[in-house]
Amino acid sequence: MKTVIKFFLLVLLFSHQLNAQYSVNIEIVEPPMPELAASEQPGGRMITSIAENGKYLRVLIVFVQFKDDNWNPNWTEWKKNSAPTGWMNTNIIDQTINQNSTNQNLTHYYTAMSLGHYKVIGNTYHWVTSKTRNEYISLNWKRGQINKHILQEMDNFIDYSIYDKWSKLGEYNHAWGADGEVDMIWMVYRNIAKDLPNPPYTAWQLGFGDGVVLWSGEASLGGGGTLYVDGGTTRWIDLGWYGLVSGVTMMMGYNGLGYVKNVLVHEFGHHLLGGNEAHLGTAGLWAMMAGYGSRSQMANSWERHRLGWLNPMQYNYNPLIPVPLQDHLTTGQALRILIPGSNPARYYYLENHQRISPFDNIDYIGDGKGIYVIYQGGTGESSLRFWNAEGRSIWTRDHCAFHPNGANVPVFKEGLQSPSGKFDTEAISHTACYAGGSTLSPIEAFVSPINGQDVFQPLFAGDNRDMMKPAYVEVFNPKSNPSVEGVSFQVISESNQLKIIQKVETGTIYNTPPSKPQNLAAERSQNNHPYLTWDANQEPDMTTGGSYRIEKYTTYEVGWFNLTTTTNTYYEDPTENYCGPPPVQCENQHNIRYRVRAIDNTQQLSVPSDSVIATVQGAAPDKISAEPPKGENPLDYSLIQNYPNPFNPSTTISYTIPKNGLVSLKVFDILGNEVAALVNETQSAGYYEVNFNASNLPSGIYFYTLTSGKFISTKKLILLK
Repeated sequence: MKTVIKFFLLVLLFSHQLNAQYSVNIEIVEPPMPELAASEQPGGRMITSIAENGKYLRVLIVFVQFKDDNWNPNWTEWKKNSAPTGWMNTNIIDQTINQNSTNQNLTHYYTAMSLGHYKVIGNTYHWVTSKTRNEYISLNWKRGQINKHILQEMDNFIDYSIYDKWSKLGEYNHAWGADGEVDMIWMVYRNIAKDLPNPPYTAWQLGFGDGVVLWSGEASLGGGGTLYVDGGTTRWIDLGWYGLVSGVTMMMGYNGLGYVKNVLVHEFGHHLLGGNEAHLGTAGLWAMMAGYGSRSQMANSWERHRLGWLNPMQYNYNPLIPVPLQDHLTTGQALRILIPGSNPARYYYLENHQRISPFDNIDYIGDGKGIYVIYQGGTGESSLRFWNAEGRSIWTRDHCAFHPNGANVPVFKEGLQSPSGKFDTEAISHTACYAGGSTLSPIEAFVSPINGQDVFQPLFAGDNRDMMKPAYVEVFNPKSNPSVEGVSFQVISESNQLKIIQKVETGTIYNTPPSKPQNLAAERSQNNHPYLTWDANQEPDMTTGGSYRIEKYTTYEVGWFNLTTTTNTYYEDPTENYCGPPPVQCENQHNIRYRVRAIDNTQQLSVPSDSVIATVQGAAPDKISAEPPKGENPLDYSLIQNYPNPFNPSTTISYTIPKNGLVSLKVFDILGNEVAALVNETQSAGYYEVNFNASNLPSGIYFYTLTSGKFISTKKLILLK
């Protein structure tokens, strides 16, 4: 790609006779983007990843129930001895190439992920085995032989030739046209052994587990050899364990259609991307190959690039103009940044997620819109890591607790932010909560930093703080947290579009604003004033001539204002008197906030640090506004005491949330039983009032709890009839 920019230079020419002014055009041509190596984009490994222009991959999907399966016979989604009618046909996959469903079925998924380069269709069948599980065990038949037996019985009802559209010439080598081998079969089992006394053992006997756990899925049909079908010797199903084989097996249909689709995407992904090399190496990442602890099953830019579905932009220099990034999922745009001098090559991938596609669930608790960064530290997908803009912290296991789902899980506590810490989206090393338990777990429970209570929330799925965006986290550089290697990049907004300023050339890495200051804290000084401390920025243009601007927020009428500038990493505010410590109450007690910005030696200004609260006294009441002007968002989470209290039978509960997110407001009786769910939805930042009518409840003491993000608060209310 070539960019031409015209500069108009005013050149003043002097002579003893003439003083004239000229306009000179200078053409500056950017170097072209480097060609991406063909080896980086080999396509599908064991099966084609490109099927377009009338070509397609047709999959045979078989929903299997064991003859003696007695688990939950009347389960609505898939009743015993009945087809899972709500799952079949276009609910799970399109049957023809012209249906073009947009209902998030598997055809829709692959069409969206591949940007139209991969058409996957299929047909669905329901089959009840002719033998019981004990009969299969007595025959010593494992999964491969069981699948083979089922597919052999189906041979009288199915024309397998329609599933032979591709020739598997070798790895990464596939051609349109039949070769005699059935391309792809997905066997989906309703239940392996959930209804039996020892499910793992029975699953192992049948080849669906290892004796300790029942597998969710596996990328083969189980090693049953070769099955010739269509009444002859010219068409076959390869039931082998790995390679150019004919299918996958999914073992836990009882988890529902959504789970089934996720497992099928993962297991089929091994055919597209490879075997062990396709397993993810981190929690919190989004990928077709996502497993538990991952963020989402949408394909990331590395996967899409490798399969031939997109070509990322790459500039091994400093582009003269910011690089625009449109929505990644719907346009396929991504920026890949090569780390200079890395061997083997290491990269950062930048994706803009604007939540346009229904598959873009990049953050489950808020809108999460912004730039997301993936680090590729090696040659395979196992080297991919999510570089979380929230930064690294010192996470430790605080204690163990029982999750609402019944599992005994570690509850983690967050310490100071530190480049030597962990992202909250990573798996954290810890002491197991029970014998034989995991010692490496993603965070699904943590101690609230606000009130010290346990919050059961999977941070690896997002908390609306993980993305880069203007005015939040704008800069990644080698000294930021998180740090990046040998490069820096900044996200800006121009004309309502997110763009990236990239710096990779020697001597330019720090020609972006300083990174966000971290670990701002407020405590009481010896003089009873708020005393602020924070970590020093480590960029060279901060350590030599940098400074910090202290900003203060006292009232909604005034807003943030510049308090002072200092070259230190501490500041004492002599204009305020600290209140407390609790439970001491002060006259006109109220909260104020502080934050810090870094200013480098070229006067570039960072985004503000996270703000901190100091409770102070002595301000005149008319200087404090109880609520901000209409339309301005609150600064804090708060749960306000209901009014009236005691009440009969109705009362009003008010609360504030400072940012968009999932909000839950529930009422419990004195025994902890939930009696009312007043709010359970994603809400925008703002002030809310909810009416609670308790006409159907007896008099007594109740509690109401507000949960949003890491905030949780509980208050008591009294019903008197």
